[in-house]
Amino acid sequence: MTSKIMQMAKRAVKKQNPSKYNRIQSKHLKLSNRWGKITPHLTVKIDQRIQDGFLRIERNKIVIYLTQNSTKFRIKSRLDWVHYDPIDLAKHINSDDIEYYYYMQLGDTKSYPNDWKRIQEEHDLKTYYANRVGRNTDLLDNIWT
Repeated sequence: MTSKIMQMAKRAVKKQNPSKYNRIQSKHLKLSNRWGKITPHLTVKIDQRIQDGFLRIERNKIVIYLTQNSTKFRIKSRLDWVHYDPIDLAKHINSDDIEYYYYMQLGDTKSYPNDWKRIQEEHDLKTYYANRVGRNTDLLDNIWT
């Protein structure tokens, strides 16, 4: 019954706004809601799509992923997920300083704590993530707590 109602709702949306209909809205409602909170504040064109259950946003060769169940994001070459505010994230996407915003949010209380039991594993994974995108590891990758 729910699927029939959803199909009717999708058809109604297509009829009302055929130019604004987006495939994200039909398949992933949570990601659509997260994206809908960021979009009104963007002034630049970005590439966005669904990839492995995450919303993938690309701007000037920097790729970030948004989760669908919480307000967390990460940069492709980084391992840790951090909390974001939709308005602040859009502001930093517009000004091309997403990495600065990522570093700033690492210390936020709503971000996941960086408590690893196996520190060598953390170092190896961060090095792997950095090398995968062709970035050298930096000081942030090698901070061991």
